[in-house]
Formats: sequence, structure tokens, C-alpha cells
Amino acid sequence: TSVRSLCGLTERQTAADFSCQNLGPIDMKIMAAEYGFQGFIAALTSINCLMNPIGEDGLATLVSAVKDSSVRSICGLTEGQTTADFSGMGLGPFDCKIMKAEFDFRGAIAALNSIALDECLITGTTFGSGLFGAPDEKNDKLDADSPGFNSFCSALKSSQIVNLSLKKCYLGPEALVMLADAIKFMAALTSVALDGNRIDAAGFNILAQSLSTRVKHVSIAHNPILTEVSADRPAAGDNIVVLSSMRVVKIEEDDKSSQHFKDDQGKWHAESDVMKCIEAHSS
Repeated sequence: TSVRSLCGLTERQTAADFSCQNLGPIDMKIMAAEYGFQGFIAALTSINCLMNPIGEDGLATLVSAVKDSSVRSICGLTEGQTTADFSGMGLGPFDCKIMKAEFDFRGAIAALNSIALDECLITGTTFGSGLFGAPDEKNDKLDADSPGFNSFCSALKSSQIVNLSLKKCYLGPEALVMLADAIKFMAALTSVALDGNRIDAAGFNILAQSLSTRVKHVSIAHNPILTEVSADRPAAGDNIVVLSSMRVVKIEEDDKSSQHFKDDQGKWHAESDVMKCIEAHSS
């Protein structure tokens, strides 16, 4: 027969985007079969299998098929790529496991120094139904499916990630513990963006304990911590800066609260004193 592909590939094709195609475990077996007879799939260097219900068995089949091939990514990345922005793409908990698998076989993802997963529900947070069927963020179930995120955090520990952005991923307390544990081991990390999650005061303390002086920027705007204020706080102000012996963390203005500057001992400070501290930590 003249058929050279079971997956719709063409001769000399080097990248294939199979993302969001509702592929399952059987489809991974079809890909493996094409590798078996060295079809056009053997020439691929990048495959994107994200956002598919391939399951644990399908992922195992895929990884086994590509481990001795020319494929360097199962997440659609390319050799030498240093930045990956998956923001708003709808990645979920299982996609974290796919990324972890690529870290494990030292694929292209291992070379990244910046990764963004903004607005992806990677811990499986679910929402109730509000007025007229609209999502009701007040009735959410945080971290409903967190094992995938946990495996991703495990992979981050030995990564070269410098900038990590997880804005509006609706990370809850369980996920924050996982992330904080990873951050302690991320030697290259200097910037973390966690705006729009579910970080309260207790969660922030867990996060702060994981940070070292190398982390110069932490952004946690629009989190519950902004509404957890003491009764004697000043009546006006537009920022809150949490000071510690290691770092300055600036929480940007939130449209639902107005605060001055407070250190980790609960003491309030004038803006001039805070700016001096920021300059000292930034030098």
C-alpha cells in the first residue's frame, strides 16, 4: 500500500497540532502504530496533544511512542523556545500531567525560562450557576481536581523557569501549598504572578515562607487577602506592601478595598518609608 500516515500527516511535515480534537486513548494507539511502521509521523519534531481526554493510559502510550523519536515536544513547543504562553487556551488539570511528562523526558519544555497559564483552570476549580445560568464565582469548589497541578509543581522544582504567571487560575488553599513547595526549589525563579486567585492571609503566609531573596517580584492583586484587613487600618490609601526580612511584596490597587502600607508584624507605615524599603531591596 502507498499509505504513509494513519493520522492525516503529509510527507516532510515536522509539526502537528492535535490539540482540542477530543482524542482519546485509542487515538494514541493509532499514533503509536504509525510510529511502528515509520510513517510520516516519524519525521515530526513537535506534537500538540493538549486539551484532549487521552487519559493516563493514552499519555503512557504517547510517551512510549515518542521517547526514541525525533519528537521534542508533546505540548506544541519547538526546539530552542524559551517562552510559552498558554494563557486563555483552556488548559485543564490533565494538561498539567502532559506538561509534566514532557519535563520528564527532557523535551523542549525543559528549556523554557518563562511560562504563563493565566485563566486556565488547572486545579479543576468548579463554579455554581448564578443568575440566568451565568457562572457564580461565589459558589465555587476550589481545587476540585488537583493531582495534575501537583505533578506540574513537582516538575517545576528542577526547572529553569524565571518567570511564572498563574493569573486568574482560581488557585485555592490546596494548590497554593503545592505551589509554595515547588517555589522553594526553583533556583532560577525571580518573578511570580498570582493575580485573581483565591489567596487569603493564611495562604499568603504559606507563600511568603517559600520565597527567597532571589524572587524580586510577586504580584497578588485581586485576591481575598485584600479584603482581610484589620479594624484599625487607615481610612485611605491605594496600596498595601507586606514587608519582611527578605523581600517587599506589593499588592496593586484593588477596586474593592483601599489600604495603606502594612508590614508582616501588623504595623502600618508611611509611603516614604515603604519606598525606601523597596529601593533597598531592589538594589
